[in-house]
Amino acid sequence: MPNEQNPTIEIRVCWNGLERRNPNDKPVEYGSWHPDSPDRREKLRVIVESGNAANGAGSHWIDARETSSTTK
Repeated sequence: MPNEQNPTIEIRVCWNGLERRNPNDKPVEYGSWHPDSPDRREKLRVIVESGNAANGAGSHWIDARETSSTTK
C-alpha cells in the first residue's frame, strides 16, 4: 500500500494542438491517470508514438507523477 515513504507512480498521455473539447467547451489536453506498470507504459508509448506520427513531433508525451497516501 502506498504511503509517504513508498510513493506510487501514475502515468497518463498528454497532447497539445488537437482542439478537443469537453462537454463544457473547455480544451482537453490529457488523459486519465493510471498506475504505472511496464505493460501500461508500453501501451502509452505506442499511443504517443502514433500521435506524434500523425500530429507532429512533441504533440504527445507521457506525463508521470508520484502519489502517496497515508495509512492509519
